[in-house]
Amino acid sequence: MDPSPFRVLVVNESVILLEAVERLRASHGIDVARAGGPEELAEALGSPVDLALVGVHPACMNPIDALRAISTAQPKMRAVLVGDMHERLLQSVRLLADAMGIEVTASLSDGVAPEELAAALARNVRSRRAPTAAELRHALDEHQLSLHYQPKVTCDTGVPRLIALEGLVRWTHPELGLLLPGRFLGVAEHAGMMADVTDFTLTHAIQQASLWRDRNFEPVIAINLAPRLLKDAGFPDRLLAILREYDLPPSRLMLEVTEASSLVDRHLALDVFTRLRLAGIGLALDDFGTGFSSLTELYRMPFSEVKIDGSLIADVTRMKEAATIVRGIIQLAHELKISACAEGVESHAALEFLAGAGCDTVQGQVICEPRAPHELEAFLDETRAPADFRRSATR
Repeated sequence: MDPSPFRVLVVNESVILLEAVERLRASHGIDVARAGGPEELAEALGSPVDLALVGVHPACMNPIDALRAISTAQPKMRAVLVGDMHERLLQSVRLLADAMGIEVTASLSDGVAPEELAAALARNVRSRRAPTAAELRHALDEHQLSLHYQPKVTCDTGVPRLIALEGLVRWTHPELGLLLPGRFLGVAEHAGMMADVTDFTLTHAIQQASLWRDRNFEPVIAINLAPRLLKDAGFPDRLLAILREYDLPPSRLMLEVTEASSLVDRHLALDVFTRLRLAGIGLALDDFGTGFSSLTELYRMPFSEVKIDGSLIADVTRMKEAATIVRGIIQLAHELKISACAEGVESHAALEFLAGAGCDTVQGQVICEPRAPHELEAFLDETRAPADFRRSATR
């Protein structure tokens, strides 16, 4: 049986929203439901919805009430917000939606071109079926997971130097195609397989780093650490054993953890973090700027780097408040003798801002999207940068 069409719910419709949706309907054959009031919204939410397109307009149905109804009826909904209000207020609506459990994939001004909005919506059109825990277990056993790598480079106006590569896990699903972490890490968490996925990621990243080292290419490899491993006091010793097995210096590895990870068990997290740092492994506080107690974590835990969240970086060229906060984070990091990295950098304007603000390193689509090892090597050759990158990496 053919799957039902991808269903988009349009709340508080406007000319720009309807034009973008019509473009998407023509190109992707989506199904559209419209809601201009509470009763229509309740009726539309009676059937599964894949994406909510919410117009944030004071004159229409209260968007906060609409988002609350969406989160109650269909938790973990994805949404795109479009509004004609001040960008700071639109950002507040986005943060509130996040707090409700709604995944906001984009928040755009009403002045956005219809084709740009349609493109943002098209990125959300994907298979509705989620992979199962059994499929993930099979994928781990049958080596369907792999790593793509994204460069982290110096932030300056000259030729950027490669500092590190972040290893990002991918799953080549036989039916659903190439899956990004957002499609299956939730499955891994619920099924108790996050440690297995992280062990795979760490081992394969270290193996790849060893292969690159034999070819005189030695960047630091950064890997996200599953919060569950911070409850395991034996994790540092196991990790160091893997490094010894592949003869890779601990200084060639950087572990990235979120603030939520460090809050799992502060005493045990401090124990694990400190032993990792004493061994020479780098430690980055990831997604900085999205939590409420990150400032405290910066001086309590032995971090060597802070990664500024991409949601802040996206706003630095159009919101004075975001620019002020990012400058403050960079200055704070430097005062604490910590390196500052901006992630999710997608424009040259943002890159120029960060260089001017004194950011140490950057990572994002403006430099290079995550690529498989052989694709990354080809990219470095095409950009004529590998020599500069290698000199940087071996310092």
